[in-house]
Amino acid sequence: MERENTDSSTSWQPLLPMHENVAVPEGLPPATEEARAVAEALMILRQPLSMLQGRREVTKAETAELLRDMCETLRELATDIQRSWQRQHPGELAPAWAVEEITGEELARIGWDFHANRVQMNNTGASLWESVAILLSGDQSRSYAKPPSAAEVVKALTRASSRLRSDEPYF
Repeated sequence: MERENTDSSTSWQPLLPMHENVAVPEGLPPATEEARAVAEALMILRQPLSMLQGRREVTKAETAELLRDMCETLRELATDIQRSWQRQHPGELAPAWAVEEITGEELARIGWDFHANRVQMNNTGASLWESVAILLSGDQSRSYAKPPSAAEVVKALTRASSRLRSDEPYF
């Protein structure tokens, strides 16, 4: 997936290599499908870890871009599991998938929203007056968490990898 920069003739490449969806044979049990997805998720988590640990200085923008690419790939993986579940259990509610849940929980600890694929919102303006105060203050930046540092991301991804590797059942 190549992105063009309209300001110059250079093109941008994603920081993480894009993963092709692995074709899942029809009829695989959802537990087998999720085990396959967890194994692939561990490989996906290893890439940003090695990139962040192998470089001296990584900007917060580069770190955020790595997180965006990784989260997008993991969500595609979870979508594959979801489709497999829906084929085999039509009309039933699907369980929470470890690939999304564990990674989402660990990233939330450092202020990253896995599903929105950006930093978390701190102040959502729970009341009308809070919302008006935020708008009038002119400073919208306090409504969002600060972007995580490379060190924080390394710790979160290491924790997520450890939890995904555990022997706990996925369902």
